[in-house]
Amino acid sequence: MAGPALLSRSFQEGFRFFSSTSTGSSSNPVFSNHTSAKNHDVVVWTPSSFDSEHVRNFCVIAHVDHGKSTLCDRLYERALGIKAKSTQMLDDLPVERERGITVKARPLSLVSNTPGEPPFLLNLVDTPGHSDFYGEVTRNLRAVEGAILLVDATQGIQAQTVAAYRAAQESGCVVVPCLNKVDLPHAEVPRWRAEVAALTGTKEADVFELSAKTGAGVEDLLNALPYLLPPPETTLSSEDDAAAAAADDDDDNDDGKQQLAKLLLLDAKAVQHKRGLVCTVRVLRGCVRKGQPMLSSHTHRAHDIHEVGVFDPELRAVDELREGHVGYVCVAMKAGSGEFMAGSMLERVDDARRAGAGAPPPSMKQSTKSTAVTTTSGDNNNNTADEVPFVGVFCGIFPLPGENHHSFQNAVDKLVANEPSVHARPESSQALGLGMRLGFQGPLHKEIFMSRLQQEHGVEVICTAATVPCRISWGGDKVATVASAEQFRSTVDVAEREVSTRSSRAIRTQELLVRLNVLCRSEDVGGILTLLSDRRGVPCEDPDAERRATAGGGGDGGGRSMHVTGYDWQNITYRIPLGSVVDDTFASEMKSLSSGYASYRWDVLGFEDSDMVRLDVLVDGKVAEPLAQLVHRSRAQSTGSELITSLAENISRRQYDVILQASVANRILARTTVKAVRRDVTSKCYGGDVSRKKKLLEKQKEGKKKMKALGARSSSASEDVASAYVDILRVGGGSSGGGRSRR
Repeated sequence: MAGPALLSRSFQEGFRFFSSTSTGSSSNPVFSNHTSAKNHDVVVWTPSSFDSEHVRNFCVIAHVDHGKSTLCDRLYERALGIKAKSTQMLDDLPVERERGITVKARPLSLVSNTPGEPPFLLNLVDTPGHSDFYGEVTRNLRAVEGAILLVDATQGIQAQTVAAYRAAQESGCVVVPCLNKVDLPHAEVPRWRAEVAALTGTKEADVFELSAKTGAGVEDLLNALPYLLPPPETTLSSEDDAAAAAADDDDDNDDGKQQLAKLLLLDAKAVQHKRGLVCTVRVLRGCVRKGQPMLSSHTHRAHDIHEVGVFDPELRAVDELREGHVGYVCVAMKAGSGEFMAGSMLERVDDARRAGAGAPPPSMKQSTKSTAVTTTSGDNNNNTADEVPFVGVFCGIFPLPGENHHSFQNAVDKLVANEPSVHARPESSQALGLGMRLGFQGPLHKEIFMSRLQQEHGVEVICTAATVPCRISWGGDKVATVASAEQFRSTVDVAEREVSTRSSRAIRTQELLVRLNVLCRSEDVGGILTLLSDRRGVPCEDPDAERRATAGGGGDGGGRSMHVTGYDWQNITYRIPLGSVVDDTFASEMKSLSSGYASYRWDVLGFEDSDMVRLDVLVDGKVAEPLAQLVHRSRAQSTGSELITSLAENISRRQYDVILQASVANRILARTTVKAVRRDVTSKCYGGDVSRKKKLLEKQKEGKKKMKALGARSSSASEDVASAYVDILRVGGGSSGGGRSRR
């Protein structure tokens, strides 16, 4: 293999994108001169000059904060021969730069042009590291043949490292293991090199050691990638590629290979001054050009292609994209119309009709594969159906009082079009009006979505309490899955009516359970076990322990719920309700107990019988619908006390007492009173009989009752309570699951 021979070649000789003005045109047919706005002659490559054998598609996967985006910056600099304009240049969302985490996968096309070797087109994808965006990772792994598995040499293998590696294996990707941050003085390179080699089943000598911050070792990795990664699988031979290129020169040639065009849709967003949606695509077959009509496998309707291009790293229009290429197409679709669906296909109209592609696509299945989170801040490319990421956190969002509902709806539609893993449907509330019911992959996913809604579209919203799916069964054969307190109440009402008129079993409620794997230091085990037990978790066996032991990653500790993965690191496996994991405090408590070193992931197990109830908050005897929650009966009283205490702090004192209560099935669990503002009516009594003071106090008491009766019906009182709801539910900065600033 020619790869190792390239590792010692200097970057100045091997990779150069820019030529001086005295150089003239490039001798390599892949490149051509282009005059930029700064009057520099920039050498621009064209993707059509690369056949499939000289294309490599890969992504960078890792645990959060292990340096993926920084590595992409260095790869860009080494290939282009210039300094990147900014750090984390692929993280262009404000929320990404604010939190220091990657939210959306970003593609980037590079060219390696080593003297004496043929040039290669390298299409890389920077993926998110946090588990709440696991769907982004799995979706983009379908579009590549290789993956760089990056591991922090100071932290080693973490929960999402294992999850990402497992996803890459299931997608059939070739994994290139790399150790990052080897320049740090406390990096344990020998230890983690051995662990990474054991995890991936490679030799220790094959693990690349680099520093994405300084650029050390990045050149060797870039030189080796074309020889370590396979070319994309194609349906055409080299001779067919040449024939397709000749046929593409003639748009009227009906026999040209461009009619076989088939695209996999990965992502989409609305871009100013671009017609339609800008869709990230992988060309699975044939060639795509501007002006071609394409048939969507999702809507079964034809859409025109307005523009074809590549990410360089900005959008750059090109004449065409060929089989195996990754780029973008501007498709005549409207944001928020439901026309775009990640994982669907676009095919040439004539070929799709001739092949019967207008038939409904295969039904989509929902993934129950593992997802992972951190307390620090087998489908192939020819499949026509995407795997829907598991959605386990639901909430309702509503515009602030007085805001334009049309603007709110338009902003949500545009953002949902760019977030394929978000489930959305309309919802209405008596207290909050018209809104949307959204489903997310986790609490951080929800928080990021709300932040983007405010930063990118200027829309502030009211967000109701997050809930997880709950199942209700009755009558022996009736089952309903609900995702909100309102649905829970209506479903239980229906079940009670049917059960009361039929001879059947009682109503049963079930909650969703997960298998939680926590990776932590030995000194943190005690506190974490207490935390899991307090949240109704029970120890269970880890089915992956034997597989990891076989791979060299450690053995099972005598059949217990933890096993040693190296030195002082422990893996704890618990069976725990999903609602106990995705609430707002679990991540912060785990971070506090482990000093930020613990990380965890979970696998969905299914529903199990549990005593789930609807917790209501009453204000002067009236139910506050926006604050209703689904909780386990054992936590109803504590949760209710916290809710009414928070509400009492946000309701202003009035001329009468405001009574706040938490109840379950009309049983009061907690109560507090917002005391009335009152005047000392006895201050004018300097003496005399005590009955005079009592008379004045009784008169004041009767007056308060009249004011309360009138105040409960007044608009000002309703506005005051509604304002308290907004203060509690308004989306703020949040603190659950952010990221630290990265190297």
